[in-house]
Amino acid sequence: MKYVLAQGSPAKIKAALSQNSLPKSLSDAYRKVMDQMEEGQKKFAFQIMSWILHAARRLTMEELCEALSVEEDSKELQEDLLPEPDSIVKACESLVEIDLSSQEVRFTHQTVDEFLRDHCTSEVLGVRDLAKTCLIYLTFSEFNWPCQSDEQLAVRIEKHKFGCYAAKFWGDHTRGDPENDDNIQQGVLLLLTLENYKDSMLQMEQSPFLGLRRPRYPFITEETLLHIIARKGLATLCKQALSRAINTYVIEFNI
Repeated sequence: MKYVLAQGSPAKIKAALSQNSLPKSLSDAYRKVMDQMEEGQKKFAFQIMSWILHAARRLTMEELCEALSVEEDSKELQEDLLPEPDSIVKACESLVEIDLSSQEVRFTHQTVDEFLRDHCTSEVLGVRDLAKTCLIYLTFSEFNWPCQSDEQLAVRIEKHKFGCYAAKFWGDHTRGDPENDDNIQQGVLLLLTLENYKDSMLQMEQSPFLGLRRPRYPFITEETLLHIIARKGLATLCKQALSRAINTYVIEFNI
């Protein structure tokens, strides 16, 4: 019904109701919806649906808008470049909706998830792209200093809605094949070897700030790069870090 009603004009609706035009299955219906998208719209829609598909938890609309605004050369959150919520729903036609009570973005039906995994592997972004976005976001200039109080952290979290998600789940999106990517490796090193970025990330990761709950200060900031990547289960990066540490030790002490 959504496919038919989306046609707009009465003539197109009548044509869509003809026996030869109606989709024979949900997969056919989803493909017809996507085939009707313009190229730019389709690219944006797949970017949106990739986040919904791969996210470690459901994203709120505000979190998703910030994630979608991140580019390769982004250095800060630019509010004037955030997509409008209506444009996100509209771009995905009838495949995506907002939960009005939680403001979370989700597929209209579980079969959309299944369709994307089974039929759109070449069009859907991989977890590597999500990991890269999280790492770029966590090295914004805003995070080049850790907060010094609960109040500062509360303001930071309120202004940067995607921060807590990125801080908590960048490791989930990095684990596995993405660890072998040079850009991902550089992003992890930048985040974890610069103390201020690392401490800012740990503050947001450890913050229980949700609704009326308040963060607690101070935070644990003594974790090293090796502590963090081991805790995140990044086995490949752990091996590389240990190998570099051993080689440095051998060279330094002429062993």
